[in-house]
Amino acid sequence: MDITTFKSAEQNMRYDDSLLKDLQEGRSTHFFRAYEWQQASITHSYNKNLPGDLMAIDHASRATGGGIVFHSPGDIVFSLGGYNKQGFLPQGFKEKIEWVSKKVTEALAQCKVQTTPSVESDTPQNIQFCNGYHNPYERMVGEQKCVAIAMRRFREVFMMQGVIHLKSNKEVFEVGDGYEEYLTEGLYGKVERSELQKILGVLFDVF
Repeated sequence: MDITTFKSAEQNMRYDDSLLKDLQEGRSTHFFRAYEWQQASITHSYNKNLPGDLMAIDHASRATGGGIVFHSPGDIVFSLGGYNKQGFLPQGFKEKIEWVSKKVTEALAQCKVQTTPSVESDTPQNIQFCNGYHNPYERMVGEQKCVAIAMRRFREVFMMQGVIHLKSNKEVFEVGDGYEEYLTEGLYGKVERSELQKILGVLFDVF
């Protein structure tokens, strides 16, 4: 397990890009990285722009899709990749992300944190923000999204990026009106980072 971490969102996302490039160019066969996020930052999908009034916050684009994510210091962020037809993972796109979601759910359960799927509700959806829409592979504790996962498939390889919100967004981000609803308390105070990261390493030992 790669635990390399950097201070800025840009450094962390570009390091993930380098892991992906090594995979695509045959210098590796797979990777799994799980690390502690260091400062309040935003990441956004490679194909979406960040609103101008959020540009002052440390930010970077991700290689995967999904909505805008608010990262708090102390969160666990992870990435993994491999070949689409790799033997130790399910073959289908949905089956792969379901497998990862199950592994993270099991890790949290071992930390005595029970989560539920992020399922459809009657509230309006906003796909620009991760916390603005539901994804059945992501996880909730009560009304708070605590696990977010995005995946992108390339011609021969795939990559996933995700975050386990251990810390509250609401204590570290000062954002304008209209953004507060996309922040989360996550797992604030429910689990220690070192405990969860160790369990993640065991569960993802295939990497």
